[in-house]
Amino acid sequence: MSNIESVTMLVCWEKQRRSMDVDVNDNLNGIKEKIIQTYGIKGKKDFLEYQIQYFDENFQSFVDLYDGTIDRFRTLLRNLRKLDDSTKKEQIWCLNIVSDETKIISRKSSDPLTVDTNNHPPKNNIDKYTQQATFETDNSIDDSTPSDSMEDTDDTRLTSSPLHREHDHQQQTWNELSSSTHPLQLRFGIDIADRQRRQYESDICKRNSNNKSSLGGVFLQGRNLDNSSSHPTVHFQIPQDKHKLRWYLHFYVLTERDQHGQQYIHASKGIYDNETESQDRFGPILNSNAVNPYVVELNENQIQQEQYEIRLRVCNIHNLSDHKRSKLRKFPELHTRNIYMDSRLLSSCTSNSLKLSCANFHLGCLLISGNRIEDRCISQLTTENKQRKRKKMSE
Repeated sequence: MSNIESVTMLVCWEKQRRSMDVDVNDNLNGIKEKIIQTYGIKGKKDFLEYQIQYFDENFQSFVDLYDGTIDRFRTLLRNLRKLDDSTKKEQIWCLNIVSDETKIISRKSSDPLTVDTNNHPPKNNIDKYTQQATFETDNSIDDSTPSDSMEDTDDTRLTSSPLHREHDHQQQTWNELSSSTHPLQLRFGIDIADRQRRQYESDICKRNSNNKSSLGGVFLQGRNLDNSSSHPTVHFQIPQDKHKLRWYLHFYVLTERDQHGQQYIHASKGIYDNETESQDRFGPILNSNAVNPYVVELNENQIQQEQYEIRLRVCNIHNLSDHKRSKLRKFPELHTRNIYMDSRLLSSCTSNSLKLSCANFHLGCLLISGNRIEDRCISQLTTENKQRKRKKMSE
């Protein structure tokens, strides 16, 4: 007779799947013990470098199970007891076993024979590099600074951040990369231009005298090899037998690289999103219609054509001085679970501490299926045109 306080869950470890009963009152160690017994692991030490994850319905992502989330997990168990078997195809019935990157990094850093990979740029952070060229977007868009954003202008490093620092990390072209670095051949077909128009959310969503809103602003500009302007594109090659799966592109606004080649999710920029409901946004930005990242579900035609045309409006977020002091999140790595609030991605660095220019950015792209990052790529570096000063009323 089964325990009425227990829930049968599916424990997923790489390609293996085994069912296991979890009691509502089990503590973290008790759950680990059950997994060790279920998979016949010899001892606890063989499980030290693994992390248990459960599916959090609020975040709609798999979240680490640890002391800080055990109460939320117990609430999930109580709710699962009330559901019938027809819901068991959903992710909420699964526990994932993944590598604990924090333990692995800690072990490697203490091993004198291990190379510190943090001191070298990741191999898949490869960008194309072109010479700077002045570029003007559609002249029909007002390029003046909105009256409420003058204090947000980043004057300290708008021109002082040298692009040659990025060039040091861009000596290897995309075509020289192995298939293991880009397993689905995700890349920019048309990269973003090296100059973009500076704009704020108020430039994009404008209101007339009747308080009716209209959509303006400029899209992110692409650059062809012949220097003609266009929309950027990303290309990919999804295997034919996986075309029926649901595939997503996540577009991130990223910072320039730090001295170790690491890139972070930009703290003071986002992508305008007036289509997704606020409760459904994966990367919401507080008090804003901007998100970071912006999520696109690929349709059948796009999967067949193996490309997506990028029509996104990148904008600055107000209160720049606050954002420059915010802790930065790292750009997610390949073949990891896609968890927006993953605590392992949160760094202790800020834009100020790393002396990063808020005017410079990359566009990062993740190709995702089943909540797993199957491929990723990063654009070349781009920077904003300087804002034109507003004319005085007397002029």
